[in-house]
Amino acid sequence: IEYRGLNPMPSNVKLAPMLSALGHPRRLAIFQLVMRQGLEGIPAGTIARELGISATNLSFHLKELRLAGWVAAERRGQQIFYRACYDKVQMFLESFQQHCCADAPTGCAPVCGGSDMSLQVSQTEKEEL
Repeated sequence: IEYRGLNPMPSNVKLAPMLSALGHPRRLAIFQLVMRQGLEGIPAGTIARELGISATNLSFHLKELRLAGWVAAERRGQQIFYRACYDKVQMFLESFQQHCCADAPTGCAPVCGGSDMSLQVSQTEKEEL
């Protein structure tokens, strides 16, 4: 991979595919559904039914999410359950938090409210999300 003048940190090489995997609206919806299930996970058939996705299409998107490290699969009897890889989610979030306001002369206080890293989001920004 050529970055033309950029010297990315090694973590960026790992984070870019993770971001890319969530960049598709259907994959993001699948991941959000899987995240809500906790450690128990959710059977692939239930994901397909809840989101109205064909088995073939779901299989493709789950493969991309697995390769990116967002989900793990486990066979239980005749069903395959998917669960979020919460350790990867935590690593992903921490990688952004460690850079939050890193070069700002005042640190995170005006933006994040200090060291707790909880962003102060305006009502307009919430509505845009």
